[in-house]
Amino acid sequence: NYFDFDTDYETIKNTLNTDEIMAEAIKFGEGIRILNQEEWETMVSFMISANNRIPMIKKVIENLSVSFGDYIGNYRGKEYFSFPTAERLSAAPVERILECKAGFRAPRIKEAATRFLYEKDKIYNIKNMSYDEGLAYLKTYKGIGDKVANCILLFSMKHFDTFPVDVWVRRVMQTLYVSKETKDADIRKFAENKFGKYSGFAQQYLFFYARENGIGK
Repeated sequence: NYFDFDTDYETIKNTLNTDEIMAEAIKFGEGIRILNQEEWETMVSFMISANNRIPMIKKVIENLSVSFGDYIGNYRGKEYFSFPTAERLSAAPVERILECKAGFRAPRIKEAATRFLYEKDKIYNIKNMSYDEGLAYLKTYKGIGDKVANCILLFSMKHFDTFPVDVWVRRVMQTLYVSKETKDADIRKFAENKFGKYSGFAQQYLFFYARENGIGK
């Protein structure tokens, strides 16, 4: 159920629709869903996202998949490959990962892959941990700080009560909800108190609304 068709999004939207800002954001992003993404792929993808731009993030993931993944097939003239397993990235020389344009993240990716092989049962169980326990554990991995850990928790571990703050979310929150001086940790706390167990869904509606409309740009 990758596309999360079993979740009742009408209930989520009705619960979040408590002010004019959210009402507009929900209407604008009517079809947004949080996908059921695999934990390992999500971990590495967000490690790559740190201090990086979207086109480069996509390119690094594509390079890793071509170099270490399995061939899936050709669609409309483009060849597709699976995301590499932890086994393959753990066995890969750092130099090969560097060739994929991963930069300073290359040794961290290899180290994470090696740890994952021994700790994957715990990783797969984070969805059953408390938010604080899951956050603390993910942050023991090099290259995973608060923002990246919160993204991993939200997008692959069903912790929908978290509210990751990136530059666009910071801008929309400081423009529409809090003062310009409000720190990321306080923005997240404000949002989680306001939006409760559906904070992650609120974050997605606001993120899309801000990006597409240049709010706070």
